[in-house]
Amino acid sequence: MRHQLSSEHRVYSFSRQHLPALTVSPGDEVLLSCHDCLDNSFPLVPDADGFRHHDPACVNPATGPVAVAGALPGMTLVAELLAINCADKGLLWSTDRRTGEMTVRIPALDGQTVAFAPGYDFPLDPMVGVIGVAPPLGSIPNTTPGRHGGNMDCADIKAGARVYLAVTVPGALFGCGDIHALQADGEVAGMGIEVTGEVLVRLDLRPRILSPWPIVETPEHFAVLTAARTLDEAADLAVDAARDLLMDQLGVSDADALMLQSMLCDLRVNQIVDPLKGARVCIPKSLLTELRF
Repeated sequence: MRHQLSSEHRVYSFSRQHLPALTVSPGDEVLLSCHDCLDNSFPLVPDADGFRHHDPACVNPATGPVAVAGALPGMTLVAELLAINCADKGLLWSTDRRTGEMTVRIPALDGQTVAFAPGYDFPLDPMVGVIGVAPPLGSIPNTTPGRHGGNMDCADIKAGARVYLAVTVPGALFGCGDIHALQADGEVAGMGIEVTGEVLVRLDLRPRILSPWPIVETPEHFAVLTAARTLDEAADLAVDAARDLLMDQLGVSDADALMLQSMLCDLRVNQIVDPLKGARVCIPKSLLTELRF
């Protein structure tokens, strides 16, 4: 069954205290309408004065939460991204490191191409920055990544990917938003091309947790995503989490799991700009062909 959820239903944190805006069955699809990272408050004109319209408390809204019937702590929620549709204009800005002057660009998007500037057209490649479930305790702002997911800003999270999230509260309480029309690993300016749009996702359940950290499956690999105060810490966490996953899935020793990573698995940066920095280890499907639950 397919459902729709409008951007009227959006939250600015992940928390078990949020009431579900929608409850679906495992295997159902949901079309989520999403505001951009500034909650659609910035007039889409190339003028830095547009920031005066923005409420700093309303950052990276996630449409939801969506409860999945039967989801219980100890299970895994699988969010399969079927499609990401973008509006016809995006938002991007940065500051000159010498003068402090801010430049705002409003790239035009035609469904296939990003028109950044005259002579600089790039293929549209949308991804989702914020995607996650409620943590077991407390409330985590949507600006922050963690074991629950959140603002991971990982370029792998695009149409065709599956995101595996550890369920820690009944119903899981899924949400997503912060669509980027184009973003590279690192997100070094602090944003991709921020855009309003829609995300079509299929939500399903698996019987156990394979990793306390999110796993993203692409056609090429399984990526284990972590976050910490520094990139060094995030990298260490990602290596350890991928090591545990390889031991679980392949039955190899601790030492062999690390050697396999060193030979075959890429360590990559998700982003360096959020309150916690993000890293991931990418396990190629030549080594791990599928996840066994």
